[in-house]
Amino acid sequence: MATDTPIEFFDSHFHIWDLKEDAGSGHDPTILFAPNDNPRYDLEKYKADLSQLPNNFVHIGGVFVEAMSVCFPETPGTDEKFLAACATEAEWVHKEIDGDTNNYMLCPSVVLEDPNVATVLDQLIARYPNFCGVRQICNFEPSWPRNKQALGNPLINQQWIAGFRLLAQRKLSFDAQLNPSQFVQLAEIMESTPDMTVIIDHCGSPILTDITEKKDVYFSGLERLAKFPNVYMKISMICYTDAKFDESEVVHSALQRVISIFGSDRCMFGSNYPVDVKDGWPSNKLFPALLNLVKHLGDDAVRAMFSANARRAYRVDK
Repeated sequence: MATDTPIEFFDSHFHIWDLKEDAGSGHDPTILFAPNDNPRYDLEKYKADLSQLPNNFVHIGGVFVEAMSVCFPETPGTDEKFLAACATEAEWVHKEIDGDTNNYMLCPSVVLEDPNVATVLDQLIARYPNFCGVRQICNFEPSWPRNKQALGNPLINQQWIAGFRLLAQRKLSFDAQLNPSQFVQLAEIMESTPDMTVIIDHCGSPILTDITEKKDVYFSGLERLAKFPNVYMKISMICYTDAKFDESEVVHSALQRVISIFGSDRCMFGSNYPVDVKDGWPSNKLFPALLNLVKHLGDDAVRAMFSANARRAYRVDK
């Protein structure tokens, strides 16, 4: 791929937070980390991390994705303190991104098992014009913190499923961070909302055995999800699968198959900053590796995966 026009990067997945006691961002300092030993990782610091982008890229905006659904793991989601923390996160992030010269969307945490979730969603729609969808981490066995202690497997929780369906009624997307063993459960839920926009986070959270010994479960599950026309794949946090993924033919081959399953028009890249920076992937290292994965697909596909697909999935231009 050779072009004189920079590749626009609309980041489909980033986080910001402030862990200082008086910060008002709502997050749990015992779970989240302080990037570069600074408890405040705000929009300015996030943009600074992307200032190291190679010259053939230009950062134009992105999607803030919640971090609340790993916080306060022993607190039930319907607890008033946790619900208030979710609202606080959304408001703090809104103040950070509102009015920036780049275009940012808001994908906050919403407790879908909350009996009052319809009211919460309607309040978010009314309050934030850039509110585009919801993430609530679903990983169960292996479980991410809240699902091990406070919630369990949300994909078999009927109250949660009812809340999930409310997103479709409001044309909101859902960011699904889940394990490969849960792909079929999500597909079964989606039979009742087949046109809903769902973005599979972080390639479906595979560890190395999921793309080797257990690859049949991984790829067959993705194929079932890909049959729904508005399910997208977010290629991010690849270092979760292999810390040196850029040197792994196994990972490279698996990602090529993932892209072929969804098509280059339904795959997108995300930085997962500040997490992936902490894990050794600054932008001047990450982006050449990502580009290397897809440069053979041609200029239009590359530009779509770095920007246009995410903008479409998150309804940026509507």
